[in-house]
Amino acid sequence: MEDELLESCTLSPALLELLQMSVWHSTTNTKVLAQRLYKSHSTIDTQFQHICSILQTHSRLGAVLIALRNNWIELNDSHKARGGKPLKIL
Repeated sequence: MEDELLESCTLSPALLELLQMSVWHSTTNTKVLAQRLYKSHSTIDTQFQHICSILQTHSRLGAVLIALRNNWIELNDSHKARGGKPLKIL
């Protein structure tokens, strides 16, 4: 069932950007991401709610992990240029 979900799952570029920025800045904190993306706190919260609903997960970190495992976003050196620390995935 999870495979079917992931095959049919589509996240908008804005939602993927939010997940990517979460990795690059090693946080899912609304305030930090709102500042980095020049969006309101409520927009960030709504976007994460939408992501979690689409991916059928109950946490922001769970959504980030799903995106990383499916290569929708990258864990790379780009975080250095943006002032973040690398996210460690176990």
